[in-house]
Amino acid sequence: MRSGYSTAVVLVSLALVCLLGWAASHTSAPAAVSANLHPAPAPPSPSGTPPPQLAPCRSAQLGLGYLAGQPIGGHDFGIIEIWDSSAEPCSLTSPITVAGLGSNWHAVTPVHSYVVAAPQALTANGSTPGEGLRLRPGERVAALIVSAEFRFDPVRHGTCARRVEPTAWRLKFASGGVLTVRDADLHVRGHPRGLPADHGLLTCRGILDAPAPVMIAPR
Repeated sequence: MRSGYSTAVVLVSLALVCLLGWAASHTSAPAAVSANLHPAPAPPSPSGTPPPQLAPCRSAQLGLGYLAGQPIGGHDFGIIEIWDSSAEPCSLTSPITVAGLGSNWHAVTPVHSYVVAAPQALTANGSTPGEGLRLRPGERVAALIVSAEFRFDPVRHGTCARRVEPTAWRLKFASGGVLTVRDADLHVRGHPRGLPADHGLLTCRGILDAPAPVMIAPR
């Protein structure tokens, strides 16, 4: 990436805005993602005592999905959705390490480490979010953003001649366990010119932007 972490933060903000606009334009119901994904303090318990601590999320109780974003200039981005499919709520803890895998299941991108922004609680009995990250009332899922430059080659400082689309994403969780999710969003309508037909993230040489904090998306 040419301008360091600050550029990634700007792109992530733009990506979220574009995602929300895209979701609103592709559904008759209002998009359920709040435009403000900044961490909010947990509500106090009725007794005034601190809320009980939740157990860390285990990979066995989590579900993953991939939501494609629309490209911004020469950047592509997507969101890896993480939800709790078990009967008990849990706390998504840091770090979460992410790598893009090729068709042979070897890494084709560097391994990036993501930090989860507070609060980290995921609601129980979660399910695959709807198109545009639509959630049920009260549901909380995590949104992990992956993004990359695909037109400019940061190594040769020119037009990218070696574009790489991972086949899948591998996530390793702090509490133990590894999950993979396909780098594709087959629910998106249309096909942006120059991007993969399956709407997976396109990179140059497998280089990813610096990781942004993982936000919890409430309803």
